[in-house]
Amino acid sequence: MPFLFLASSAILFDLLSWTFVMALIVFAISFYVNAKLAKVSAAIQKPYMEKLDKRVSLTTEALNNIKMLKLYSWTDTIEK
Repeated sequence: MPFLFLASSAILFDLLSWTFVMALIVFAISFYVNAKLAKVSAAIQKPYMEKLDKRVSLTTEALNNIKMLKLYSWTDTIEK
């Protein structure tokens, strides 16, 4: 695998000369920026997911309580 990478890089450098080097530099910069953005995105997403989890658990609990009221026919008792 490393041999194929080096051989293809040499052929591309032979065909494109310094344009190939500039493309590698742009690729490296893009990779670095993408890694930093992914890290920031993960840091933002963690608190969001915690709040979402709390909201979903509260909704599930409310729905289970409503289901219990309906199951045991306590709606008339609660309405009075």
